[in-house]
Amino acid sequence: MKNSDHLFPPLVPKDEVVLTPDPIFEAECKAEISDQAREFKWQFGTSLLTKSEDWGIVWRMDFDIPGVPASSGLINRVICWRTPEESGKGPSGTSIAFGQRISPLGR
Repeated sequence: MKNSDHLFPPLVPKDEVVLTPDPIFEAECKAEISDQAREFKWQFGTSLLTKSEDWGIVWRMDFDIPGVPASSGLINRVICWRTPEESGKGPSGTSIAFGQRISPLGR
């Protein structure tokens, strides 16, 4: 059961099992952010699919924004999830975080 203090999964996976990519779920997640991504020309980077006991399936993807130097050390990340209760119904929610002091995915 989700901790009511949190509205979305954490930016950084914690106590989650890494899953093999799920192209269908990832496409559903990308569709949720497609308007912003297209408008601001986001450049997609590394992504990671995990399973969380609290949140179900969680997809995280880092992205860059043209004109914002990557050397700033700050990470932009999309988080998209599907709770176990909504299995097979597409994403339960999506969150976008800009300029976070976190490690890039894959490191």
